[in-house]
Amino acid sequence: MRLQVVSDIDSDFLRKIVHDFLRWSRGTLAVPWHAVPPSELDMLRAWWRAPRDLSPSSQRFTLWQLAHATVKADTARHLPSFSVVRRVLGFLMEWSAALTSAHGNLRFDASEYADFVKTALTGRVAQGLALLYCQDQGYIYISHYSQFLSGNNRARSKGPDFVLEKRGGCLRALLEAKGTVASAHRSANVRPALRKAKGQLETGFKQLSGQVAEGYATLALLRGLDDTRDSEGFVTRIRNTSEEPPKPTHPREDLVTRGNYGVWLDFLGLTSLARGLLEPEVKQDIPESTVRVSEFGGKSIGFVALTPILRGISPVLRMSPTDLLLATPSTAEQPILVGGLGLSSLELIARVARERTSLSAKELPATEMQTLEFGECVISMFPDGSALGIVPWSTLEKAERKNV
Repeated sequence: MRLQVVSDIDSDFLRKIVHDFLRWSRGTLAVPWHAVPPSELDMLRAWWRAPRDLSPSSQRFTLWQLAHATVKADTARHLPSFSVVRRVLGFLMEWSAALTSAHGNLRFDASEYADFVKTALTGRVAQGLALLYCQDQGYIYISHYSQFLSGNNRARSKGPDFVLEKRGGCLRALLEAKGTVASAHRSANVRPALRKAKGQLETGFKQLSGQVAEGYATLALLRGLDDTRDSEGFVTRIRNTSEEPPKPTHPREDLVTRGNYGVWLDFLGLTSLARGLLEPEVKQDIPESTVRVSEFGGKSIGFVALTPILRGISPVLRMSPTDLLLATPSTAEQPILVGGLGLSSLELIARVARERTSLSAKELPATEMQTLEFGECVISMFPDGSALGIVPWSTLEKAERKNV
């Protein structure tokens, strides 16, 4: 059954949000990451704060890349399809008001949010920051941890958030991300959160015995505009010292790459291709899907419009990208939120989905993380080839249509 969601939000209001978000996402920020040794978390002191001499490494990113990473973390959970409205329009409205910068450092203004909303938004931003950090360590593919479990183990799991994989498929890691908003008047105690995350990683090592090499427990400590100290990250890296051989808990070795691309295709509305990746054991014909192909920064990208914003009527969001493109915006330069995937990756993935073959990380093309900005366009490209950005409608209208 086709899902259709009609929003009553005024289209001029949505257009203003997109323009504001485009301005908001310009520029580069830095967040220092402190490496906390595992031994520090096992100390008997009841209270512990990370000292200033941890020699942090600085992570640089654009706010648009943070948005991209957070959406990827959201989609990795493979939420129901109707939540695409929240995942796309939600971060435009929430983050443009909550996230800002001070002297090049990320700041989080949560003063207008109720506690439960602030907690949820903080957790999502923390997962995005953690994913950016792990990409810097070479882990570019992400799958939700529950995909590796079955039956009762999935329901009872107290394991980490995600399983990550490096390019080439040579190494896997677990990731558990925590986040909190620090008080401007108190030093933050990071030890309990990191220790809890470390425990979840150890659970994951046991449940996926022999399948992962290491784990990352992260804590994003976000600060407001009135705080004299910067937002910062803390990370504890744990080696899996288990010598047990890998257990065949899942028959597919390409589960991380399939999960990474399957949920992203589902997010783009390319549901047939997504199902072919996520359910390879189900034998079915996969119809062709149409994308718009444009070249940015020397890379051909297959795009899908996510939010066509129309003058005088409410936007209609469907799960079919073809339906989305039938509604023509009122002006050629009207900004459109788009998602996409590098064309070479998309064509390879489409072939794998139809032929039910293995999606080896070694075959996937290499891409560097970058934010492409020109005129009224901004495109975030991740190493896995996924893209998220804003372009004028005229760019999509002129783009070549291609069936994959």
